[in-house]
Amino acid sequence: MLGRIGTIVALAGSGCAAKRACLEAAPSHAEPSTLIAADLTCLQSFTWNPPGDARGVVVVVHGIRDHATRYDLLATTLADHGFAVTAADLRGHGSSGGRRQRFDAMDQLVADLDLVVTQARDAHPGAPVFVYGHSLGGLITTHHALQHAAGLS
Repeated sequence: MLGRIGTIVALAGSGCAAKRACLEAAPSHAEPSTLIAADLTCLQSFTWNPPGDARGVVVVVHGIRDHATRYDLLATTLADHGFAVTAADLRGHGSSGGRRQRFDAMDQLVADLDLVVTQARDAHPGAPVFVYGHSLGGLITTHHALQHAAGLS
């Protein structure tokens, strides 16, 4: 665990996009949070929670040249039906750090997704976890599911 000072240093040194505007403003009902990847890249995530206990968790992964909050209508609808939804801007996209629309390897994106899945699972212990990916996000979720099938529903 980095601790507060370590996290601040990691964010400052990671190229976190906190000062760079998102393509769209985060919806007011999504809760933003920050994850730090293994290489200290800052990843911006968003969570939409249902009014009561979550009957399941859906992790949404966007495609290339996209961002997580574009799925606000889907996330809001799922939350209205009792599902918690978490989505993160891929590295190099939206408000996440990293070179714009670039990544070094699929394993890097799979590890980033695993951080998001772990965050979602920890927030709703015992709830089944599903992943949904669009375009490049579908490829990432497929690779993740092949490596981490036991933790998904």
